[in-house]
Amino acid sequence: MRRLAVLLMMMVWLSVPVVRAQSPQPLTRKQIMESADKNRDGKISRVEFLERMRDAFFFVDGNKDGFLSLEEYQRLPGADPKRFARADRNKDGKLSMDEFLKSISQDFDAADTNDDGVLEDEEVKAWIAH
Repeated sequence: MRRLAVLLMMMVWLSVPVVRAQSPQPLTRKQIMESADKNRDGKISRVEFLERMRDAFFFVDGNKDGFLSLEEYQRLPGADPKRFARADRNKDGKLSMDEFLKSISQDFDAADTNDDGVLEDEEVKAWIAH
């Protein structure tokens, strides 16, 4: 769950230039929500979340080949090599977009404690604290 909070923070880092300049400061829940909540309904839907994770995928895909090597994957804050191995379903040593997003979807499901398909402010708060 902590990994998911880190990924949400990365979403903000990718989209807010000021945050990049002031990097070590912790991001607020408000910044995370504003970055991911594209339709401004106060919630992060699965689609909004996966769109931001897709952006993160392309950001860390250094050689732009459409796959993440273990080295590229480890650029994500909190990346775990064991998780990479589990996500690599075809065992080719790299993650496709599909493999990456399916793995990340499990984090969304874990954070969506009321199973309504969206992350509300309180769920994001619990997510960050966990």
